[in-house]
Amino acid sequence: MTNAPQADVAPEADAPRDAQGAPQADTPPDSDDAPQADTPPDADDALQADTSSAGGVASDPAWPAWLREIDALLAVHPQFVLSGNVHDRYRLPLSEAPLADSIADALLAGLRGAGFEALLVHDVVDGYRVISDDQEAAWADAHALTGRDLRTAPADDLGRLAEVIHALATGDGPRMGLVLEYASRLSASITDLGPREHACFAASLKGSHEARPRPDPSSP
Repeated sequence: MTNAPQADVAPEADAPRDAQGAPQADTPPDSDDAPQADTPPDADDALQADTSSAGGVASDPAWPAWLREIDALLAVHPQFVLSGNVHDRYRLPLSEAPLADSIADALLAGLRGAGFEALLVHDVVDGYRVISDDQEAAWADAHALTGRDLRTAPADDLGRLAEVIHALATGDGPRMGLVLEYASRLSASITDLGPREHACFAASLKGSHEARPRPDPSSP
């Protein structure tokens, strides 16, 4: 397979970009494909995370190129849009878990060196879930950051999602990234945003400006 995910710095726009469904495959993509980050992407998945310094992943060629780019740029770009084969499995240079079953699993593995122990994942059908070795601790961290129990939050509550984006971008608590799966489906029409949709994407844009770098936890 030659079409690895592309990691693009999220464009500064109030509306999502439209996207076709990404192809699904069971074989890991070629990790040597260079990601392209110069043009505004069409995307299904967006990553919102607080920032950090680049860790060991960025300089290790054994990791997929798109993960290396994210790790290298987190200190200056807190949001990324991932497009391409975002529903594949991903080969990682880890003896205990050499194959990630989802892009969220691959992201968490690549971001652990930057201090991330959990990811909060939202999709427009099932709502929120956490990716972590310790699910209960991750839910507790999400509650501490947002002040809400997100396990039963409605999937289509964009006002709540805007609050979550703001909380994770500006909070001083545990380091947790936010993955928005099928982000291009948050809006019914990209040319005619409703008030809730506009507010959600405005919150995402503002969060990208408010997030600040944190010290590298691996630094002495």
